[in-house]
Amino acid sequence: MKKSFFLSFILGVVFIITSCEQPHQRRTPTLRDTKNLSPNTEEYWKAEGYQVFRSFKLAVNTPVDLKNQNSQSGGIFDLHYAEFDGNRRTHEGTYYEIISFKIPDYTEFTGRDQKEYEREFINERTQGMESVDKTFDFSGKSITGKVMPYREQDRNAKSFVCVNDGHLFVFNIISDYNITPLFDKYIDNIAFYGDLKESESTEDEIIVSDEQEATSPVPRNENFKYHTSQTHQFTVGYPKHWKEVSFQGVYFAAMDERTNFNFNIVVMPNERRSLEAVTKGNQDELKRNLRGLEIVSESSGEINGNNYTNTISKFYNPSISGMQYINTYCFIENRKAYIVTFGSTYEQRKSFLPTIKEIINTLEL
Repeated sequence: MKKSFFLSFILGVVFIITSCEQPHQRRTPTLRDTKNLSPNTEEYWKAEGYQVFRSFKLAVNTPVDLKNQNSQSGGIFDLHYAEFDGNRRTHEGTYYEIISFKIPDYTEFTGRDQKEYEREFINERTQGMESVDKTFDFSGKSITGKVMPYREQDRNAKSFVCVNDGHLFVFNIISDYNITPLFDKYIDNIAFYGDLKESESTEDEIIVSDEQEATSPVPRNENFKYHTSQTHQFTVGYPKHWKEVSFQGVYFAAMDERTNFNFNIVVMPNERRSLEAVTKGNQDELKRNLRGLEIVSESSGEINGNNYTNTISKFYNPSISGMQYINTYCFIENRKAYIVTFGSTYEQRKSFLPTIKEIINTLEL
């Protein structure tokens, strides 16, 4: 299959750096409350744990920090960052890459002519490549470009080529694994900020919001202790005798060591799905991971001003030789999805329900 010179060059430099020995650096969100920050600002995305490219008003969240590759590509791009996430000895893993350069004569066009010039520019540089037109919502900004699946050195690969603010961007991913979910997650964690649809809150609005929170807080339970996450913007209470525990992929968890009653909270930032879609996705994930899981009931309502869905399910857990009870609440607030899951044996569920009700009613988002 014929490739354009432009993309042939890009793909030719892809795996040059995979033998480098720098350790992987995973970003963590800063301990800063983003509640009063606008998604139109660099500070918001940094606080969310994104890697920010200020000159391009671009924010990206990948499993590893992308590193400058301009020296590898001869400095012909305005932006060339990439990094490998995987086993450096065997080169097995996933490679993330961003390339950008300024489009010549872009400012000579305006309005519809400018959009047409963008399409022609992309078409010329992807000519002969298998591609499909696709529009993605980059955290509030819709951008249309071309998705191109291909093979690179016997690896699965996919690129999205688009134009934003006079620059052509190539978001590239190459992997030894199933490329589709990796590509989708990569695209889902890209944001072009600065001119998003959401307007910034004014200082007066922030003051009013703070006063409203101060005058009508959720009543505190004197028998509970409370956990507050400034990064993920939630507060939750739980019985004083419960112990905080750690689980991979979970932002907060606690359990009663006497009864093994437990709950955990997972937060998914930059969420653009509806509450119903998040709920369905969580149910599907449970069914994939827990063989024989059965949904017992589904409901919805409002807690402390936040809409929720509630799913109760059960499955046979061989480690306890009995049925396991799962009670899941899903919320969406400030473009974050919160999944709160309670667990116990199925026989204990009735005695656990009053505690579940007390805990979930302390949740503030």
